[in-house]
Amino acid sequence: MQPVEGEDYTVLAPPPPEKRTRWRVDVTRDGRRLVHRLDCAAGSEGDGLATDAGALGLLARGPEVATTCAICRPEAVLRTLPPPPDDAF
Repeated sequence: MQPVEGEDYTVLAPPPPEKRTRWRVDVTRDGRRLVHRLDCAAGSEGDGLATDAGALGLLARGPEVATTCAICRPEAVLRTLPPPPDDAF
């Protein structure tokens, strides 16, 4: 296959790693955030998505603000990531 000259193919390229949303963030009844892996069956479809930095930033605020799902255990991946920048939000 050859690209067609003059066509814009940038929409087909995946976003850079720092802009990829890999986490689903639900809001619990008490207002806290619950971070799930995207494929977690316990996560809802409607609350929101987060990048690595976004999820780490939420969790860094403490358990009174956000926690991880006990079913999909995203902390296993999140703990291997570098800390988020101060301006992650």
